[in-house]
Amino acid sequence: MVNENGVLTKSPERKGIVLSAALRRVRILLLAVFLTAISTNLALASPLLQNGSFETGTFVANTQDSESLAPGSTAMTGWTTYNAELAWIGPSNPFGITAPNGSYSLDLTGYHDAVPYAGVTQTVVTAPGSTYALSFEIGIINGTSAIQATAGSATQLFTSTISGPTNLWQTFTMTFAATSNSTAVSLLGVTASNAGTYLGLDNVSLTLVPEPSLTLLVACGTGMLLLPRPRRTC
Repeated sequence: MVNENGVLTKSPERKGIVLSAALRRVRILLLAVFLTAISTNLALASPLLQNGSFETGTFVANTQDSESLAPGSTAMTGWTTYNAELAWIGPSNPFGITAPNGSYSLDLTGYHDAVPYAGVTQTVVTAPGSTYALSFEIGIINGTSAIQATAGSATQLFTSTISGPTNLWQTFTMTFAATSNSTAVSLLGVTASNAGTYLGLDNVSLTLVPEPSLTLLVACGTGMLLLPRPRRTC
């Protein structure tokens, strides 16, 4: 189109077509970023730790629907026991112990009901520099229960003092930054409730903590995809 000064310019229709093409390219780029962020979020939601509720493995029940596992046992899928004997407790046990998640749980005092108490450990795949959240539940009956959580070089003691006539559960979480491609996650009994005869453990999970930049990418990608498309002029 030639204006009144004789200069060739783009028509409004042509400008609209160019703008529309540019917006389409931006949308495609943002869609790629959005899909990448979504797939990353799905990976974050995937379990990083096996058998956190101790539901699977080779469970050989005794007459109390429990099994005593010696240190070094790998009967529970994904886990290795250490430090002392523990009791793997089933749903039909006569002790009145109920698991907070699933049907099975652990008593780190085992059948010996004295120090030292048992622990369980599992090595998981991690990404160096990434932050993870280790969560678990401590079981208690009338008193104080304490478990030491360790993930790589990070260690923290968690103590539950909730009271009740039957076993109660309290959730604890520890965050840590991975320093290698694999990290040993360990939970060790320190203090037992019910006069030293009960220290419950169940519902262990490990999740990757998303970075703030990832959350921002998802928000921006969603916003751009929801923008109305420019209308084409005839």
